[in-house]
Amino acid sequence: MFLTRVLVGRGDEITLGLKDRYDWHQAIWRAFPGLPAGTEQPFLWRLDVGDSASTLWILSEAEPAPLGWGRQATKTVAETFLKHAKYEFALSANPTVKRVVRFEDGCRKKNGSRTAICDAAELKEWLTRKGEAGGFRVEQLDFDPPVKEPFYKQIETTDEKTKEKKRKTTRGTLSRVEFRGVLSPIDFELFEATWKNGIGSAKGLGFGLLLLKPLA
Repeated sequence: MFLTRVLVGRGDEITLGLKDRYDWHQAIWRAFPGLPAGTEQPFLWRLDVGDSASTLWILSEAEPAPLGWGRQATKTVAETFLKHAKYEFALSANPTVKRVVRFEDGCRKKNGSRTAICDAAELKEWLTRKGEAGGFRVEQLDFDPPVKEPFYKQIETTDEKTKEKKRKTTRGTLSRVEFRGVLSPIDFELFEATWKNGIGSAKGLGFGLLLLKPLA
């Protein structure tokens, strides 16, 4: 696995048109050229926004190509990195819960819908469950209140009559929660898979990457 850090000044963000998470997502894909159409996203990413610059983190199995902007540095993650007893962690997540949606006759819809979790107790329970399913135990936990983040996505549509392709912009909103604390792996194999695959939903838009710092 490779962990990449890119420091991006605010001026560069403006020049590159990096206005929201969808713009960043599109820009990061350029570091992984030559992949067949329909390829599943081969990376996780996280964005830490500072006063004058942002720090972009990318976790990937393949080493990313130079983006051509920002100060980019990549390091190979040692095999022993995930073998420690405790870690400080930071996780930017989009905690959601699947709600049951029913038709007028009372029958349950197949897919239902997902809504953001905002209650503090429910957020703690959410990460505890993710830890139990992901091979780790949360020892200490702190988190900020959820923040609503809008993003704009361009999608291609086809006019049924003229068959002309058009592009339109749609607006979406995500709920971001910044978790931090201390965790202990309880199943190292499962913990490694969780770290590689990310936690929660909206991974394409910069959520789910578990940043870790081993503790003595």
